[in-house]
Amino acid sequence: MATLPDEFIKDKIADSHLIFQRGKDLYRYGSFFLSEEDRDKNIFIYDVDGNYGIYKNVITLNDDRLISTCTCPYPGNGCKHVVAAIMYTRKRIQENDIPNDDLDEKQAPYLSEKEIMEQAIT
Repeated sequence: MATLPDEFIKDKIADSHLIFQRGKDLYRYGSFFLSEEDRDKNIFIYDVDGNYGIYKNVITLNDDRLISTCTCPYPGNGCKHVVAAIMYTRKRIQENDIPNDDLDEKQAPYLSEKEIMEQAIT
């Protein structure tokens, strides 16, 4: 499956470089929710908090082909919601590709349960 680099998303998915930047910002701010994920079919469904309500965004990856839809009122196919959802989908795929054996508590990017308790007490 393709790695979906930023250049591909900017040049092939987003309708403009401005929309790409807005989608990247939306991704960073996390104004969306992964409501459904089917890893067998590589379908990811998002609820995106938009200007006029919640939009449904569907990303499907099949045989190195990407299909995206969004219910927002934007007239094109490469809206900022699609950009943000593809970036998050890329992250989900990359995280899932890491073997569990490679992660131990010392390398984890988060605090252990004991460290959380210690910080909460102090």
